Amino acid sequence: MRGWLAAMLLPLTPPALAADSPPDEHRTWQHLDRQLFDVGWNLAVANAPYCRESEPSLGIALRDIAAAADPGQTLSVFKRDGGIAVRAVASGSPAERAGIVPGAMLETVNEAMVADFGFTEHSDGRLATSREAIATELRSSPPPVVGWTAPDGTSHGVAIAPVLACRSRFELASSGTHASANGERVGMGPDFPAFAYPAEEFAAVVAHELAHILLGHQAWLDGRGRKAGDIRATEREADRLAPWLLANAGHDPRAAIRLLERMRPEPPPGGLFRIREGYKWRDRVKIIATEIEAMEPHVDAQSRADWSRHFVRDIDE
Repeated sequence: MRGWLAAMLLPLTPPALAADSPPDEHRTWQHLDRQLFDVGWNLAVANAPYCRESEPSLGIALRDIAAAADPGQTLSVFKRDGGIAVRAVASGSPAERAGIVPGAMLETVNEAMVADFGFTEHSDGRLATSREAIATELRSSPPPVVGWTAPDGTSHGVAIAPVLACRSRFELASSGTHASANGERVGMGPDFPAFAYPAEEFAAVVAHELAHILLGHQAWLDGRGRKAGDIRATEREADRLAPWLLANAGHDPRAAIRLLERMRPEPPPGGLFRIREGYKWRDRVKIIATEIEAMEPHVDAQSRADWSRHFVRDIDE
């Protein structure tokens, strides 16, 4: 799904650290990756009651060390030549409360060795298989016991109760200025301008891309041949659902409008306001404002808005 900027998903791997590369490069990448994951994960958790597909989550993003492009990066950052590393930890997550930090190595879940999960497959499928195996273990009751090795080499193992989150992933690309979503993953390039915008406006971008996933837009478009009119319809739906997602996560839903107004005078690289001919920024602002008005009667006393019942879809599935 192309999403905010007309671009395909970029390679979602950390930048390689050559021997003469400054460590600040990787720290910057980690900071942006954490920013994206933090916002995305909290949106996914807040909207889990209304998603078609949810899964237990500790609030950690993972990386397959065996797939590292540069052995120097593996040695200098993760201190291991294989296994599943913790790439990012969401604020307020069960993992953060348990003391798991980025750079830790995930070792066991309920005594099952994480390093054994799917490691006979191609690297891309291997990490996906590992995620599925971990999710299966997290569904156990009582809370699963998770074991990890901290960056300082100390070993830890505690019972951690996961929370439900909408099925999704959030990952920073190695380069680029674009944001996009496929059927299950939101990706952004490290030079995407919105990283520097106010937090609520950045969250509005993430909410728009997450909306594409939750509404099943990629599969719907693929089944219809990805016609221009259908693509415009999915963009409108994502614009309309984003305020609901924002409200449920405690953000101001009008941040989606402020984002468009901020970017109108000087569109960033990638053509944010040239997403689809015939769907201009003024149209988007009006559509979002109208949707917020339609949403407000359905916001309950806990400031929750049940879009699974009250959001009216444009697309006939």
